[in-house]
Amino acid sequence: MTQFSLDKFPSEVIDEWLSTYVESEGWPPAIGNDGIPTDRWRYLLSKRPLEWWFEGVWEKRNGHISFHDLTEKNKESIVKMALAYLTGHINEYSMQIGDLKPRITSIIEYIKKNKTIPGTPVLYLENGKYAISDGNHRLCAYYICYGYLNMPIPKELELLPDENFNYWVYKNG
Repeated sequence: MTQFSLDKFPSEVIDEWLSTYVESEGWPPAIGNDGIPTDRWRYLLSKRPLEWWFEGVWEKRNGHISFHDLTEKNKESIVKMALAYLTGHINEYSMQIGDLKPRITSIIEYIKKNKTIPGTPVLYLENGKYAISDGNHRLCAYYICYGYLNMPIPKELELLPDENFNYWVYKNG
């Protein structure tokens, strides 16, 4: 077992977020000269050193995450994804995520049937706000259906999902 064994992560977090990438990218990730993982891991782990992910505490919660409780960067990402989805607006998300529309549509179909989002998003706290590690598309669909976003939402998407859902939060420090 390496110094950065995955046993520091809850098994549900590994199963829902990391296992696919462990299989495709390998573990542990290579570390760059700046102490941050390289390649795809660099972005999956939010440009944080591996040590950062192994020093904190994981907590599974059930509750509501207000759009305003997200970091500015994540709010901007959600809005841009929603614009691309709802209006066909061309931006970095519509160009880089080829399956953006079907992914969000699939999540919205799940919300229609179950009144909640699929799976358990993975977040971490950054300066008192939530940053999203895994679950951007799910939270985008949730905020569209919940009516959080200040943009025209087609009536058929005004689903008002259950306010509370399960999510993981990682706290370091």
